[in-house]
Amino acid sequence: MSVYPCSYCGQKSPGRLASIYSAWFLADGTRTAWKQRGCVRCVVSRFQTLLAHSTDDSYAMTMCPACGMNSHEDLDPIYVSVYLPKQEPREYQLTTDSACAARLRLTLQDRAERLPDRLDRSLNGAANEPDPWLTVLA
Repeated sequence: MSVYPCSYCGQKSPGRLASIYSAWFLADGTRTAWKQRGCVRCVVSRFQTLLAHSTDDSYAMTMCPACGMNSHEDLDPIYVSVYLPKQEPREYQLTTDSACAARLRLTLQDRAERLPDRLDRSLNGAANEPDPWLTVLA
């Protein structure tokens, strides 16, 4: 029996749960990240088709995996890492358009744990230090 309940159905299921980490950037450039835990049935029903389409071999690199439309002009990406028990992590860069991204983000935030902003320099004591990346292309 899992220690934690599934973020989707709320049930404690036999075995370990998958961990789903998602992140995206808001309009002001701030990064937001979330974590959910899911049982096999819920992860398959919510994400299997979407994640399968995100890895489709396609000449259209900016095809939205949710609706199949070209998201080049309206790109609003979501980054997802899936940790399935006893497997290597899988990372996805979803090239969603803004309408599909908004709907998917609701699902990814539902009963999820918000993670601290790892890019917030004030949290790691480097608030007064200049950003070393600013000089790379200067």
